[in-house]
Amino acid sequence: MTISSAPIASIQEGDVDVVWRRVVQYVVDGFLSAMIAVPFAAVFYALPTGPDGAVRWPVVAVVLAVLWGVLAVAAYLWYWVLRPAATGKTWGMELIGVRIVRADGALLSRTDTLVRGLLLLVDGLFLGLVGLISMLATRDHQRIGDLVAKTLVVRDF
Repeated sequence: MTISSAPIASIQEGDVDVVWRRVVQYVVDGFLSAMIAVPFAAVFYALPTGPDGAVRWPVVAVVLAVLWGVLAVAAYLWYWVLRPAATGKTWGMELIGVRIVRADGALLSRTDTLVRGLLLLVDGLFLGLVGLISMLATRDHQRIGDLVAKTLVVRDF
């Protein structure tokens, strides 16, 4: 059994021609990663409110908001950084049939996926248009996060 993040010998010419797969993967992953944090947000609907609609226990609401923020960031980091560093894929990538590799063939590291994950915030601007333009404009179809991290997204056969 091969581990997806293992080094690769070479990348074939068509392996990086996965722009439209990545668009679908971005939508799938956006939905899946949001679903991780949504249950925590539901707690806010359970807070008791007064007749004017104001929360009766504002301190509890603030504590819950901070807790939700911390959990949301932790879920984001796990989904977009830690899991891909271990497997080379997010769940969306697994469904669509692509994976992340280093352009130089070395093992994918947490630093690589951290850079990609942080720059996903830039690539995701305007509903992902920034990343899409970058992928269409670069020879190896890399978004900004891939360019900086020196990674490629390739077909996973």
